[in-house]
Amino acid sequence: MKPKFKKDELIIKFKKDVASTEKNRILSTYNLSIKKHYQKKDIYLVKLKNQTSTEQIMETLKSDPNIELVQPNYLYYATEIPNDPLFSELWGLKNDGQSILGNPGISDMDIDAEKAWDITKGNSNVVVAVIDTGIDKNHPELKNNIWINPGESGLDAYGKDKSCNGIDDDNDGYIDDYYGWDFCNNDNEPIDDNGHGTHVAGTIAAAINNNEGVAGVAPNVKIMPLKFLNSNGFGTTFDAVMAIDYAVAHGAKISNNSWSGYGNDILLEETIKSDSNMLFVCAAGNEANNNDELPSYPSSYNLPNIISVAAIDNTGNLAYFSNYGAKSVDVAAPGVDILSSIPKRPAISCAIASPNTFFMGFGLESIESVSQRTYLMNTILTELNIQPSDSILLVQDDQSDTTEPDVSAYYENALINNGFTNITKYKVPSNGNGPTSSVMNNYKLVVWFTGFAWGYFDETNYTFTPNITPIDQENLKQYLNNGGKLILAGRDAGYMIEDTDFYLNYLHAQFISEYDDCTAVQGVKNTRFEGFYASLIPTMWLDGIKPSDNIGKAVLEYPESEKMYEYYSGTSMATPHVTGIAALLLSKAISENDSVGQDVSILKAKILRGVKKVPQLDGLILTRWNCGCL
Repeated sequence: MKPKFKKDELIIKFKKDVASTEKNRILSTYNLSIKKHYQKKDIYLVKLKNQTSTEQIMETLKSDPNIELVQPNYLYYATEIPNDPLFSELWGLKNDGQSILGNPGISDMDIDAEKAWDITKGNSNVVVAVIDTGIDKNHPELKNNIWINPGESGLDAYGKDKSCNGIDDDNDGYIDDYYGWDFCNNDNEPIDDNGHGTHVAGTIAAAINNNEGVAGVAPNVKIMPLKFLNSNGFGTTFDAVMAIDYAVAHGAKISNNSWSGYGNDILLEETIKSDSNMLFVCAAGNEANNNDELPSYPSSYNLPNIISVAAIDNTGNLAYFSNYGAKSVDVAAPGVDILSSIPKRPAISCAIASPNTFFMGFGLESIESVSQRTYLMNTILTELNIQPSDSILLVQDDQSDTTEPDVSAYYENALINNGFTNITKYKVPSNGNGPTSSVMNNYKLVVWFTGFAWGYFDETNYTFTPNITPIDQENLKQYLNNGGKLILAGRDAGYMIEDTDFYLNYLHAQFISEYDDCTAVQGVKNTRFEGFYASLIPTMWLDGIKPSDNIGKAVLEYPESEKMYEYYSGTSMATPHVTGIAALLLSKAISENDSVGQDVSILKAKILRGVKKVPQLDGLILTRWNCGCL
């Protein structure tokens, strides 16, 4: 796949003796501004001030004798017999052939966790860095296993945990990094606003025998929360490098890296190579690619301290989505329908209203009841002051000309049921643009819906186009500037446009996160929608949004959810199984004062030797499959 990177950013490292004046001259010549400086590696994250392409400036800078390294800021993405009541669902730890979500398994197709626990359940001196979307440190499965930085006091005058005294007690360059660090937002609260990191952490180290939910592979080890992936699950080279260096500097011997990308990232490779005392357990990727031919990074770097992990299902077959590689992917592990911990979801805004726009992070197609859909549409039209005689343009942007369902009837019927019949329909072709502003200007209201479409990915050119394309955004802005009114609906209607002028200043929304399996929506108090409550068809990845300023207001929300466990699938879920095994092996070596057994190369060798041979993986994975026996 074509590598993805920040289009307006570069990472630069000047040669050692280059003076500051010369650095400033170079930056000024190419219209570059410094966004971040990471002193340990003396690298600069710079922003392009004009529209010159990243590739063009990078090629020019490579020939400058003052520059040692210049590269893109690549993007990575987040490619789960104790008394724990959900233990029977953890087929990866113990597979008796039980059905998971209706799919029967094959007995013993697991990592033999119970056999390992007869020897060790982990050692609290073993610190595993989870480099991910952050972790819910208050989750009952994880709260006692969260690493605490011994160099930071984090206590107030009464000895109570505040994790914030405003002082860099250990002089590591990070103030109050009591529970790790958030490299996305540059603060000391690596909060998980996505769910991915908490899920990964639960598979590694969820508490055992605590009468709560699930259990982790190594339930007695400590987890170091390091956030470099944002709420959408995307992160960059610059932040990944800092997170890795932090983990090494603070004593982590193992890191879980459930993320991947397709840029041959020199800086990331050099960082992993230089941090040779840490074992990097990496996801092979979820594109069903052969990594021998199309490498996925960081798992495909040919380094002795990396283990690359593919995913299998509960019958031992390679997961349909999993990357593979007979030479480049070391092992496979359970990665389909993995149950683990997720952050408790608070009540969160899902619809924003302003004088001329109404933006929903869900669609009418998610509401089960016809009467509730009719009632909600009536309330929205009243909010926007739309009269039955007003002309309405119904824009169908649901990609139903491909494989997505046609949801147009949900909107058309909701309008007709309320007496609105002056409706003109407009069908947007897949990967096409919607109506122009001159077309929309003929209508008092535009109702634009995206259904279950999440955007368009071009597998030939490896480019992604959001539902509301850049051209659509400009046309909608012109239409709204001319006095038009807009209802925009769909669970991914705002996907990948969260930082645009249209999203922030016309929809008047700010993106918070995405949440799984929202089952209801309710009206916010002191709004026209107060008292409204509707059940939703269980829908994955609904937008969580909030007002950006005083013009927008939250009028609907997803109620607070008590759910703290969820099934996820991916090589991201396979990777922590192997990370947990590595943590158990290291724990055993520490308990036996075996210094040789603590060596990264020995840990890796033991994992690669401790395998179950699965015939259906022959030719796909280097060692056929991972076991975890000690």
